[in-house]
Amino acid sequence: MENSPVGIVLDEALTPTARYLEYKYDGAIGEIHVKFESYLSTIDFSQVNSLTIRKPDGITFVYTDSINNDLLVDFVEVRNATDKVVYRGKHREILDVAQEQFSTYLRLINEEKNGKKRQEERKRLEEILKILKQ
Repeated sequence: MENSPVGIVLDEALTPTARYLEYKYDGAIGEIHVKFESYLSTIDFSQVNSLTIRKPDGITFVYTDSINNDLLVDFVEVRNATDKVVYRGKHREILDVAQEQFSTYLRLINEEKNGKKRQEERKRLEEILKILKQ
């Protein structure tokens, strides 16, 4: 069935798209734990982009793009040890601020990943230079 038209369509529908792989991240930026992931919704198989920010004080923000796979925040969840609040559509002002924060963290992820890549490249170049000097 995998080479049949039905199999090909099912395979495409169940395979997550490769969009936004440059933001995939799970690590610290400063003292803040940052995790960006893309996955398929188990409800409607749509692409979901999620950014989780856990601050040192224990407050966690989960920014979610679940409509259109466009990196626009559709809702944000704010949690602490005892409470959880979800802001969506009717909370436009809060979502506008959340979108600014989301975009800033995506930029920071890019900078962090590019910085590590440059460090690795410098280290490889230094190793090559050491070998050449021998």
